[in-house]
Amino acid sequence: MVCQMKIGERMKAARQQARLTQQQVADAIQSTKASVSQYENDYYHPSLETLVRFSELTGASLDWLILGREKSMGYDRRIRDLPEALKEYVIEALLLAERVQASTPAKFLRPPTSETYVEFSEYLSQLAKIDEKLVK
Repeated sequence: MVCQMKIGERMKAARQQARLTQQQVADAIQSTKASVSQYENDYYHPSLETLVRFSELTGASLDWLILGREKSMGYDRRIRDLPEALKEYVIEALLLAERVQASTPAKFLRPPTSETYVEFSEYLSQLAKIDEKLVK
């Protein structure tokens, strides 16, 4: 079963369940309290390194933190075993998949038809433009 919370909400829930303050988390993951707050409020997504540290600190699986899967399917262990150069790409792909799934209008959740293909392509182009603005 997939949890419908965003990554930040899952991080906050994991922190609270571990009975840690934002400052304690910040100190443990070598960050700042402001950054932890920004992660929890979904202003920014943490790096892979930060997610791994956070996972180890709170006991929350990477699978749950990134994808919201209630039962781990072993992805967090598999991600940890990947070569360092590949880990970041995998995490970014998972984060992008989550954002697209969360923001995709219901009519696009089915495979595009000839009738919706152009509209779907325009929608994806708009998402790419929004991503470019966020990166800058």
